[in-house]
Amino acid sequence: DIVADLSGRVHVVWAGGDTEFDQVLYREFDPATGWSSTNDLAAFPIVRGESAATRPTLLADDQLLHITYTNYEGVYYSNAPILDALAAGAWQDATVVDGDQTSYFSRVARDSDGNLHLVYTENTPQTGCQQCYHLYYIRSSDQGQRWTAPYDISIAPTGAAKPQLVVGPDGVIHAVWESGYGGGLGQVRDPVQAMYASSADNGNTWSVPMELSATEDPNELAR
Repeated sequence: DIVADLSGRVHVVWAGGDTEFDQVLYREFDPATGWSSTNDLAAFPIVRGESAATRPTLLADDQLLHITYTNYEGVYYSNAPILDALAAGAWQDATVVDGDQTSYFSRVARDSDGNLHLVYTENTPQTGCQQCYHLYYIRSSDQGQRWTAPYDISIAPTGAAKPQLVVGPDGVIHAVWESGYGGGLGQVRDPVQAMYASSADNGNTWSVPMELSATEDPNELAR
C-alpha cells in the first residue's frame, strides 16, 4: 500500500518474509533525502511451514500513520507519529481487532472527529458456501485501543474481498468491495460483482449493499 502525508513524504508497506518469518516491511520517501532503508514493522513465525501474505494497508492523517495487517491470528492495528514511522519502536503496540484465524483483508479510515473506522473480511460459512468471506465493520474512538462489536456490511450469501473505505467531509462512510463465492487469499469466483454500501450515522447502521457493476442503473436499484 502507499500513502502521502501533508508534508509530501511518501510511505510504502508491503508483505515480505523469508524461510522463518512473514513480515510487514516499510520504507518512506523524503523529497529532501530520498528513499529510506527498509524496516520490518512486524514479523510472525511461519506456522506449520505455511507462509501467509500479511496484506498491510496504510492511512495518513495530519499527525499519525495508521496501519493494519494480518497473519494466522487475525487482523492487527497500530499507529505511529508520522515523523517517527521509520523507527519500529515508535509504533503503538499492535492490537488484534479481530482474532479469527480466517481474517484476511482490512482497511482503515478516520473521520474529522478522530474516530477510526475499520473493515475486514472473515470467513462466515453457510449452507452451500463453506468459504464465504463477509465484510465486517468496527469503530474505535480511542486510537485503536478498543473497538465496537463487528457489523456485517455485506449480508450476502457469497464472499467478499479487497475492500476499500473512505469517510467523506460530511461524515458519511463509504465502502466498496468485490463480491463472489470464496474470498480466501483474495480470490472470489465468477460471477463477481463490485458492491457498495454506506453509513450516515457513524457506522451504527449501513445501507443495503448495492451492485455497482449491474447492467441496470444502480440508482434505480437503490430505490
